[in-house]
Amino acid sequence: MDPTAVDFDHLDPDLRDPTRAFCALRAGGPVSRSAGHGGFSVVAGYSEVRAAAQEPDVFSSRSISIPDSPGDFAPINADPPHHQASRALLAPHFSPRRVEQREASIRARVTELIDALPAVGACDISRSLTRVVVSRTLFDLIGIPVSDWPRVAAWIDVLIFAEATSYAEGREAAEALQRYLYDLLRSSVPAGGEAEPLIGSLVRTRVEGRALGADTIVNLMITLLYGAIGPSAFAANGALVLLDQDREARRRLIADPGLLGTATEELLRLISPVRSIGRVVARPEPRFGHDFGAGEQLLLVWGAANRDPVEFPEPDRFVPDRTPNRHVAFGAGIHRCLGAHLARLELRVIIGEVLRRIPDYRVDHAAGAGWQAGHMCGINRLPITYPTPRA
Repeated sequence: MDPTAVDFDHLDPDLRDPTRAFCALRAGGPVSRSAGHGGFSVVAGYSEVRAAAQEPDVFSSRSISIPDSPGDFAPINADPPHHQASRALLAPHFSPRRVEQREASIRARVTELIDALPAVGACDISRSLTRVVVSRTLFDLIGIPVSDWPRVAAWIDVLIFAEATSYAEGREAAEALQRYLYDLLRSSVPAGGEAEPLIGSLVRTRVEGRALGADTIVNLMITLLYGAIGPSAFAANGALVLLDQDREARRRLIADPGLLGTATEELLRLISPVRSIGRVVARPEPRFGHDFGAGEQLLLVWGAANRDPVEFPEPDRFVPDRTPNRHVAFGAGIHRCLGAHLARLELRVIIGEVLRRIPDYRVDHAAGAGWQAGHMCGINRLPITYPTPRA
């Protein structure tokens, strides 16, 4: 049986509230078919998305975007065994224990940034807080000197938060960032020890007795910058919008901060800042009632899976204490997000501190939030107002 044809474009800039689109995708059956971008299959049900993500030998990650965007973004677009080797280079820096050690510095950074906001009034909390916290946390982890943070952040604003005024500006920012990382690598002095930044650790690393090449190290850092900063900032911004819409849930979290743990998982489920990812079929294989052909492009829609009513009762409602909550906001299988522990911590601290310090904030819809579409999508500009002094 041929897949159901669906009118779905994951890159549609108007796909801000995807609830209806996700329902239509799931209603189309386990596998549907979009004619967009040259044609691709779509998997949107929770069980099917999770199963496909756990079969890298059938659904390869060598192409993770539709349309394809070539480049070496290992471990994200690597298959075994290269995937395991590249992931192992980064994994120690994102372990639960290492991430937990960063909580005090992240909380101090959030506090400092909230202190710098106007006592009463308005701000773009994305530019003033959320994207700054996640960017600086990653800069620190990588080993970018504090004195360089402003210029690196300016490139990140252009490349990740869509602040380029032209294609040429975007290309110049990408080239400048790449040159900077090569310079940083050349000047890096490995120190050893658990607190050593990532770049020093990579310089010291030996694989089968040989040092990593400069291109490998720079590509790993670029992958981290692109893959970690945007989703974490979009998750925080989306959470603030959701809690502006659901004032009762906000009151519950303010009254009982102990709910922040489960609420963080629920916010991630609903927002799903990495909404979809591409795969390519490695070999002819029947799955989910469809005969996949070798080379067929496939879209796994994490966001739709996270709102599947078969897995999540009342899937479009924010339930702060929802348990169990086996969402796939961080993916599934061998490619499950390496930075999941850090992203959770950042979101929990940011939301907790905003609710404690600016409990009466309101999203300023008249000023207009900024939105960007894509596999990784979300709010990149978030004006708020707060009529009473921040705590």
